[in-house]
Amino acid sequence: MSGETDLIVSAPSGRLRGARLGAVDTWRGIPFAAPPTGPLRFRAPQPAATWAGVRDATVFGPAPIQRVGLGAVEGQTSEDALTVNVTRRAQTAPGLKPVLVFLYGGSNIGGTSSYPLFGGLPLLATEDIVYVTGNYRVGPFGFIDFSRYSTPTHPIDGNLGLRDQLAVLQWVKRNIAAFGGDPDNVTLAGQSAGALGVTTLMATPAAAGLFHAAIAQSSPVASVTGRERADARAQAVVEALGADENSPAQALRDVDPFRLLDAADQALAAEQIERPGILSYASTIDGDLLPEHPLDVLSTGRGHPVPLLIGTTDNEGTLFARLTKTPPHEQVEGMLRATAAPGAERLRAAYPEYPKPKAATALSGDFLFWAPSIAAAEGHARVAPVWMYRYDYATPLLRLMGLGATHGMDLMAVFGPENSELGRKAHLLGGKRTLRSVSARTQRIWLDMILAQSQSWSPYNGTTWSTLLINADPHTEDDPRGERRRAWQTFPFYK
Repeated sequence: MSGETDLIVSAPSGRLRGARLGAVDTWRGIPFAAPPTGPLRFRAPQPAATWAGVRDATVFGPAPIQRVGLGAVEGQTSEDALTVNVTRRAQTAPGLKPVLVFLYGGSNIGGTSSYPLFGGLPLLATEDIVYVTGNYRVGPFGFIDFSRYSTPTHPIDGNLGLRDQLAVLQWVKRNIAAFGGDPDNVTLAGQSAGALGVTTLMATPAAAGLFHAAIAQSSPVASVTGRERADARAQAVVEALGADENSPAQALRDVDPFRLLDAADQALAAEQIERPGILSYASTIDGDLLPEHPLDVLSTGRGHPVPLLIGTTDNEGTLFARLTKTPPHEQVEGMLRATAAPGAERLRAAYPEYPKPKAATALSGDFLFWAPSIAAAEGHARVAPVWMYRYDYATPLLRLMGLGATHGMDLMAVFGPENSELGRKAHLLGGKRTLRSVSARTQRIWLDMILAQSQSWSPYNGTTWSTLLINADPHTEDDPRGERRRAWQTFPFYK
């Protein structure tokens, strides 16, 4: 393939002109829904407007409204951000190829599909796949449910971030064949909050049939909220806005978006003290789009029966311990009080050095990521193959910093250390060759899932807990940290 005309794609959504960037062809900033602005601000994604002629698709769309620093760049955020991007090999083979759809993380308060790390180039260099990223609304625009204030004149929908993620998959189903992708061979992947999107969609009835395998990197599976707490959050934000109690829907629609960000942050700040480790911006169990808590669905083997690759990093909590002023053991004790956890003493005992900072940090990281992932994996193994991993590799610099293989370090391996600032600096004290080897191994694992929905090690099934430890010498262990796993079995999490 060569020449500009080769990059004009006629998709059901319209004709698009992409760009050739070295070894890949890419189409960027494609609207998958109407701009959620004005009266559509708090509405479910609506169909994108059609366009005449050929639409330029060579530039990323803006990031969703958020604070700068979580992937967004100053001056490049907008409410009009519901776009997707498609990338494939320039020298792609004939026929339909497997598709990877990746959801970014950012605690549901930030992130963007245009973040350079998420370009997917190492994966495309290794295998002939089609790679898709897309934006979804974050913060109060996507993960505070204001639907209690809906009126006939100012209707408001809930679960907007989740609905956006679902709309990305629906766009892929309708359009990806025009780019050479197979709509019947889609792997949905994500990291952190993006992985939470993956595990939540696995329990969302409307997502049935839209993806055929899943990859969840450090999913805080339990971080979905019930109706009562969701309504309390919405009320707190409205009160912080100082909105007229007789017409909050109009105030929410008309308020400056950055003032809404300020009000939401102000309203929800105390929640992190009252319930340490909770995600204040989260999808809601609404009895409609999301009828049940995803962890309840997955842990009882009732999720969509797709093969699943799921795992965490070795030291999930060390990154977050650096970001808070509250000592780790105080966070843990607050979490145990807030959840009224049965067997709290057994849980503490499973971390023998507790309440020392290192053990408390491990416990808090396991609470948010590892323990709910284990519960989801054990249940999902009843209906589909599940493979568990733990990303253990840390460069000498990361070990010296006391971070180890902390939250997000697996991203560096999946998408290539050369494609992020952290990846380029992580081996300043050595380890470059090892990091390159670990990255190649990690990418192969992800690609095996995308191409064959299978792995080279034994599945995780709740009888044998086979787990691949990804490090300089990758190997499997049966039930690593088994005492911890057993101690978490009766933990209720936040719901």
